Amino acid sequence: MMRTALINARVIDGLGDVYDRAHLVIEDDHIVDLLHDDWLGEADSVLDLSGETLLPGLIDVHTHLVGGDVLPTADYAASRRLNETASMQAFRTAEAARRTLLTGFTTVRDVGCRDYLDIELRDAIDSGLVPGPRILASGLGLTPTGGHVFARARQADGRDDVIRAVREHIREGVDWIKIIGVTGGMATPGQDPGAAQYRPEEIAAAVEEAHRWDRHAACHAHGAEGIANALDAGIDTIEHGIFLTDELARRIADEGVVFVPTLSNSFHTRRLEQEGRLPEAAIARRRELEAKGIFVPGIEQRMNHCRNHGVVVATGTDSGGNAQVLHGNNGSELVMFVACGYTPLEAILAATSVAAKAMRIDQLTGSISRGKQADVAAFAGNPLDDITVLSAVHGGRPSLVMKGGRIALRQDQTFI
Repeated sequence: MMRTALINARVIDGLGDVYDRAHLVIEDDHIVDLLHDDWLGEADSVLDLSGETLLPGLIDVHTHLVGGDVLPTADYAASRRLNETASMQAFRTAEAARRTLLTGFTTVRDVGCRDYLDIELRDAIDSGLVPGPRILASGLGLTPTGGHVFARARQADGRDDVIRAVREHIREGVDWIKIIGVTGGMATPGQDPGAAQYRPEEIAAAVEEAHRWDRHAACHAHGAEGIANALDAGIDTIEHGIFLTDELARRIADEGVVFVPTLSNSFHTRRLEQEGRLPEAAIARRRELEAKGIFVPGIEQRMNHCRNHGVVVATGTDSGGNAQVLHGNNGSELVMFVACGYTPLEAILAATSVAAKAMRIDQLTGSISRGKQADVAAFAGNPLDDITVLSAVHGGRPSLVMKGGRIALRQDQTFI
């Protein structure tokens, strides 16, 4: 049994408590104690974290590791390199996973890929073959024929085919079911992102079948009609929601559904635009929508709806879902939460215990608690004073990353 002590750290436990100075004791892969007196114990390894803030490993509830970063081109297949072999895609995927882990994100939910590579990556990481965060895999995801991201999703139409598609995903070993074509999306040129695609009965069939097989269901949904259809079906998490209304926010809160707003796209779009580096494909897509009279509301509007009604929100970046959000920049999501009126502590909770509960793994990770996996990340400075210390694009970087009791990074030295 290997005993490790992380001493003299400021600790934010992921449940709402903050300790100015505490010592975390780890045995093998799990947490055994959090002490607040002077450190007088014994351990095989002692790391002094004076001046550093220790957090639970951060969680990204909405990412697309498979294929790595997206190319800035309007052609969906080309931007995702779908002409590449699955083996080359796997190499890109493994690199994206490593990059994500080294920024302090120890758990992610992959919500749409090709060739079920997320399942194989999950298993390879669990077996110690490659480094990366803990992964909850969703496989290809479901969309109607010609629906959002049809180029790499499982196209399924009608109740029977949707049920079959869910069962195919279960057979392959997914942890979650992702229903993609609830509405159109920003990544599919020519489509109205707010328009409903799947019929209500098709969404209901997918959610019902997922629940029958003891899986939970997430849905891509931008427009009001699609969000309402997903809520009617008993969906577990709603992703994006750029056209979220006040009425629907109230309903999401009342029904206990978790909302994953994926704010990072807006942040990076604004940043690149200010720097004159916004990809031409993104500019062309905006012009296409505006020519049709479709204007995307600012993120502040939908987050105000959420805050007004107490919607449970969890952090998801959509990294790998577009060319603006790159893997490893996941921490920008917390910065955007604060920019939208949340406190730094609320943002951290959304990326730790709330995210873990949304993914149904809060018994395993998401907080610094006795018995949980030793998934932790330390950062210089205090994110309660300045949330940007958690964001690589703002210059923040972890001083320590540990997953399951194993150190992946310490003081710029990597061990993976």
